[in-house]
Amino acid sequence: MAIPPDNGGDVIIYCHGGGFCVGSADSHRKLGGHLANHLRAVVVIMDYRLAPEHPFPAAIEDSVAVYRALRAEHLGKGRVLMAGDSAGGNLAIVTALKLRDLGEPLPDGIIAFSPWTDVEVSGETLDTNASTDKLVNRAMLEGMVATYLGDGSRTDPLANPLKADLAGLPPIYVNAGSSEALLSDTTRFAEVAKAAGVDVTVSIVAGMQHVFPCLAGRAKAADDELASIALWHQSLAPIHGAI
Repeated sequence: MAIPPDNGGDVIIYCHGGGFCVGSADSHRKLGGHLANHLRAVVVIMDYRLAPEHPFPAAIEDSVAVYRALRAEHLGKGRVLMAGDSAGGNLAIVTALKLRDLGEPLPDGIIAFSPWTDVEVSGETLDTNASTDKLVNRAMLEGMVATYLGDGSRTDPLANPLKADLAGLPPIYVNAGSSEALLSDTTRFAEVAKAAGVDVTVSIVAGMQHVFPCLAGRAKAADDELASIALWHQSLAPIHGAI
């Protein structure tokens, strides 16, 4: 948990990336701290269950449970947001979908860094940006999908947000680097969300890699991006499940 000294009262539940197979609250502690300081919010980084020991939908069950618990405990005095990177960006989005389908209060907003929104692994930039992405590639994603879903369907809306009805979701901020293989996951998701009437802010930063905000404190582009997210965050109205 990251609590800035000038905490404004909002809570951000952060879902770490790692293809649903690796990563932890520790691996994303630095990014969580920078996010907390820029947004003046408490950031709680989840340690959700990972595949293959705990395949789909275990991570969603954990995320929904954390969201419910934080609301019940009234941690903070303002808004509650979901956030995440890569697979964690997927999880932040589908957690809101699950809450909506259950008829429960939604987060006040969603922040997704380079979200992996297409578990069918069909994005065109997996090919066009293959030579410029230094982390993500098609073979790696295919292995993670098989590990996470097992015999599950790649078109299940709670695994593949591109296949979901996104109507009713709260405002969303999504970003990506122009050089990354998952760029088209961000742009296609934004198009689907906007078509469903969702308020979507999209930021594509030239020359940046997958989840480039993790460079905060060392790269101006990352610091500038978090500053932009802070301005977006300030504009949110406390209407979706504020505590």
